[in-house]
Amino acid sequence: MSTFYGGVTAGVSLYSTKQENVDQALTEFVAETAVYIQQRGWTNLACFLLETGTPLAFVGGQMIWLAQPMLSLLLPSAQLERTALLLENPAALTALHKRLQTGRQTTVANKDLSKS
Repeated sequence: MSTFYGGVTAGVSLYSTKQENVDQALTEFVAETAVYIQQRGWTNLACFLLETGTPLAFVGGQMIWLAQPMLSLLLPSAQLERTALLLENPAALTALHKRLQTGRQTTVANKDLSKS
């Protein structure tokens, strides 16, 4: 039985019956997203939004699917699909939140060490 996830992510068809391929692609996207957020200094904001807005994340993912034809004029379709899938997957959001918290703790520890 195949599960519908929609679209293509990182060269892996998300229509695939192999759940581990989907999970691997989503895990890679979570890692990429965490690095992107951390590099721009948006870690605190992202953690706040993940803590407070997680119940609405699924709706956000559905809004991306709905607006994808228009948004694809501005952003790559693969990026939109991966973002929508991330928002629709509570486990992926939790993984992103944990990764961001770990990065934030590491940054604070490094700042403390540099002050001494």
